[in-house]
Amino acid sequence: MKKAIYFLWFICVLVKQLNAQAKLEVCFEGMPDSSLIKINPTINQKDSGYTNNSTAIFYLNNISTEYEVYFISCPKKLKGYSFPLFIKKNTNVFITISKDLKKVLIKGNDNIYNQQNDYYVKWDSLYKTYKLISDSIAIEKEKNEKVEIINERDKHAKLELETYPIKWVEEHKKSSFSPAVIRLFIDKTNVLQGKIDSISLSCFELLHPDAKLNNSESDILQQNFALFDDKYAFLPVGSVSPNFQLKDIKGEIINLNSFKGKWVLLDFWASYCIPCRENNAVLKLLFEKYNKINFTVISISADIDKENWVKAIKEDGMVWHQVSDFQSIKSGVMKMYHINALPTYFLISPNGIVAAHSIGGNIKLIEEVLNNIISY
Repeated sequence: MKKAIYFLWFICVLVKQLNAQAKLEVCFEGMPDSSLIKINPTINQKDSGYTNNSTAIFYLNNISTEYEVYFISCPKKLKGYSFPLFIKKNTNVFITISKDLKKVLIKGNDNIYNQQNDYYVKWDSLYKTYKLISDSIAIEKEKNEKVEIINERDKHAKLELETYPIKWVEEHKKSSFSPAVIRLFIDKTNVLQGKIDSISLSCFELLHPDAKLNNSESDILQQNFALFDDKYAFLPVGSVSPNFQLKDIKGEIINLNSFKGKWVLLDFWASYCIPCRENNAVLKLLFEKYNKINFTVISISADIDKENWVKAIKEDGMVWHQVSDFQSIKSGVMKMYHINALPTYFLISPNGIVAAHSIGGNIKLIEEVLNNIISY
């Protein structure tokens, strides 16, 4: 029996290796064998493994873009600690995190890992300088000596530390790691409070187009900026809506282009998304109000479990078109429409043009547009 279980485990590992889009080795120095290591990507499914000689190995086969951030943690070492590692598809990377969690070494077979390593080495040096000066202030204050001079040094060191990510981006406009630096260490955009971070936006504008290409971090930044300015939208108002063909709940094919001549509201949602479920009541009212006058709704689900999908449709009384490719938010039609947040709405005009969109649940915006453009 044990041999059979081991054989199945071996086959699973072998399949993972064969399908791997990247190999990740994580070393938490000094951790005993069988310590749990977690990796949590920005977009895809999280994974976990256990250490052997302080190291856990992951074969990543779910990277949806060329570049993606994975957050690495070891709960047994320190709860709440999470290190962001920027990974390129089809590469090998090795990361070592010191016992005190203060030093990180990143190695790999692509220059993107050298850039990351250099970034953190420089940041660590600046932090140590700042900490040294800050600690010395208390000592000098007791002696009443050179306090003003040290205060000035402290301000300078603190400013250097705070502006380091910005300067790094300015000096690395073509680096694919730069969007990650902006999102992780610069951006303070608050979508819920309706506040855009002007510094991160300025840094984003500096980037070379190649730095943004096939980059999940760039996509997330752009999606956030699009909430405040339509020019950053992947499918801005006035663009042609991509066609798709998906099976509905009855197994029949729904083709978006077949709805030409009608107003169509595309509703990207999921049964597990609470804001989506809350908005379904409003969607139902809109459908009932405009359904008979050249308007319909197509709900596109990110569910991968058909049973949960069907159950939610019945519970919420979603009597309009329901489709899904069961590929989650990372691929398929969701990827085609650059969906990074649920719910997201696209209102498509009778000639197939994007007339309005709303990311993250603001269905009132869609309601206002409909009230203005559709007449009885």
